[in-house]
Amino acid sequence: MRILVIGATGGLGQDVVGAALAGGHETSALVRDPARAALLAPMVPDKERQEQVVRESGLEWLVRPGRFVRGKPRGALRVLRDGERGRLGHVARADLARFLVDCLVGDAYVGEAVVGS
Repeated sequence: MRILVIGATGGLGQDVVGAALAGGHETSALVRDPARAALLAPMVPDKERQEQVVRESGLEWLVRPGRFVRGKPRGALRVLRDGERGRLGHVARADLARFLVDCLVGDAYVGEAVVGS
């Protein structure tokens, strides 16, 4: 499968690229100019608009992870489907990266917005 990773120089992006390559996927990376990164501070208020664009794009799924952290992978993460309630914790970046790649090659969450923690 051909995979484009946006933000591939960040911690999670690097883990996603690694998981995709380990799965034998053809992987491309899109990165931004680090000098322009300081313009991203107001991105939080745009979250809802960004998600709306993704939902209307015809893409198959949207993942909204909880707080992701460095650390030893636990091997799994808890998934909340859109509208489900639950307490969000943190997720190891490596676990989240593996989950994202698994979503690409599987069909468990097609058409859904999920939160991983």
